[in-house]
Amino acid sequence: MAFSLPHVIVLINCLVFVVGIDVRVLNDTDFLFTRDDTITAKDLAKRLDDGKAMRFIGDLTIGERQPSETVFTRTIQVSNPTPEVYRTAISVSVDNGIIHYMSVLNEPGSYAVACDEPYSLGGSRTGFNVRVTPRSETVLTLIIAAH
Repeated sequence: MAFSLPHVIVLINCLVFVVGIDVRVLNDTDFLFTRDDTITAKDLAKRLDDGKAMRFIGDLTIGERQPSETVFTRTIQVSNPTPEVYRTAISVSVDNGIIHYMSVLNEPGSYAVACDEPYSLGGSRTGFNVRVTPRSETVLTLIIAAH
């Protein structure tokens, strides 16, 4: 299934917002994390523990967690309907704070490869590069921590 425009799908069972994007339109995508995207430390620990054994080599985690941080999370679905591997950059920013931690995790059955950019941390805006396999849909969970 190809997406021609960004869509928002609400996963009722997890109460998580999933943004669906066709990789051919990702160049203009900037995810702004706001108060609506925050998650408690307890809920974050549960989410991370649930998938701990299922981690994929293409996942990305940079930075270190801090005691007085605000943690944001969002799940995005990236669709690549093309017959070739597609690479693009995705920008993320927070409306208040300095990003000191970022994690991009493949959900089970997803095989995207995420790579950070130089000097990724230390500002209110950062980004990462992602490669998506041909004719596939990938679900990524983004976790951003800022202070």
